[in-house]
Amino acid sequence: MPSVRSLQSDAFAPLYHHYNRLVASIAANFPLSPQQQEEVCQEVFLIIWEKKEQLVHEQALASWIGTVTRHRCLSEMRRMRPMVALEDLSEEVLHARPENRQASSFPSQSWHLELSLRLLQQLIDSHRSPIRRRVAQRFYRDGQSVAAVAADLGLCPNTVLSHLRRFRLVVEKSLVRLLDEQGIDLESA
Repeated sequence: MPSVRSLQSDAFAPLYHHYNRLVASIAANFPLSPQQQEEVCQEVFLIIWEKKEQLVHEQALASWIGTVTRHRCLSEMRRMRPMVALEDLSEEVLHARPENRQASSFPSQSWHLELSLRLLQQLIDSHRSPIRRRVAQRFYRDGQSVAAVAADLGLCPNTVLSHLRRFRLVVEKSLVRLLDEQGIDLESA
């Protein structure tokens, strides 16, 4: 097999044939359509081609390709998930009693999603740390990627991830405290 760093267009084919099954098998483990799986495979090999000069250790190539494939699959899943803007949720819907809702227009899952989004918005708005509040607003409410939030706020992506993690910890503690105050046991619910 040719060295990755010395890849020419004619030497790329053996590399593709050698690792194609690995990439395809990893992509098959994700809930993606066959077309999406094929697109992920193409993107992975495009990344290999673009980063060939940076790949130093030939022994770690299979592991690196596996990691890239998993990340591309997860990115594709995130890209395909439905997004609901908090601003699109009407006050009437959020404050309506469950028995007054029309079952056909607001299924149970949608109702729970709306309430969860409302609660999340309240938790973001009431968060004490201004920078963490801005990070959470951009990531959760506006749907920006970590890289976009980092660029907008002039932060390192790892700092954004750290703020998001700390925000989630505060949210978790708040929810646990609320459940305890209300006497709600999740295991029996």
